[in-house]
Amino acid sequence: MDHYVHNLSPYLIQWGPHAGLRYYSLAYIAGIFFSAWLGVRFYRWGWSAMSPERMAWFMPWCVFAVVVSGHLGDSLFYQWREVCRDPFSIVRPSGGGFFGMASHGVILGLPVFFWIYCRVTRFPFWNLMDNVFTVMPVTIGLVRLGNFMNGESWGRPSSLPWAVIFPGAGDGVPRHPFQIHGFLGEGVLMFVLMWLFRRRHPPDGSATVFFLAVYSGVRFFLEFFRAPDDGLFFGWLTRGQLLCAGCLGLAVVVALWQRRRKHFAASNLETR
Repeated sequence: MDHYVHNLSPYLIQWGPHAGLRYYSLAYIAGIFFSAWLGVRFYRWGWSAMSPERMAWFMPWCVFAVVVSGHLGDSLFYQWREVCRDPFSIVRPSGGGFFGMASHGVILGLPVFFWIYCRVTRFPFWNLMDNVFTVMPVTIGLVRLGNFMNGESWGRPSSLPWAVIFPGAGDGVPRHPFQIHGFLGEGVLMFVLMWLFRRRHPPDGSATVFFLAVYSGVRFFLEFFRAPDDGLFFGWLTRGQLLCAGCLGLAVVVALWQRRRKHFAASNLETR
């Protein structure tokens, strides 16, 4: 069976051998703008406490947080050996520095940046995080399409009809188009699930726990179709699956903390 050989250009516009406007970059830009548009709608629907005027001031901080947390995640989770050998590789444009991004870095890093924002501006943290995680699948899904255009993040060998030969893999073997699986699972499916969950008007913080738990499960499953980045742990776990376990653990911690907080709040009301 003849399989499709990936030969797509990663550039929408190219003006040099390694310079141009990449679809990968456009994916982030489109995702962030669409998320901002949804954020305005959330305010009108009563889902969000952030007004459109405040949103305009918040978005530059959001873009900064996404870029820094995503790149630090890639450096610390996937390029750790290189960082230990040369710490300045994190900020050096050559050799891939400051271009790599990791979705787990964004998921785990954004709460830190947004907690700082909420502390400074006295904005409700859990309301912000619930809305951020509701729209996050849009950007993740678009970025997966950017991965496909780049011919990177390919899957494991496969003989299925929709398998793709990625020249970057260097072996000419048909592989799962993990990027498309990610677009459908991490993007489309997660957005639908988050949307349906938010329509139930759950308490603040619930959507954050829901996203962390469900995304961990979806991504953990999809990782079985992705080529391991740096071998396997314990003979079968990928690095991405270990990070999913960390996200799931964070979801459990947040859920227990919120439950305990509600219990103390109820106890204080009873003693008054």
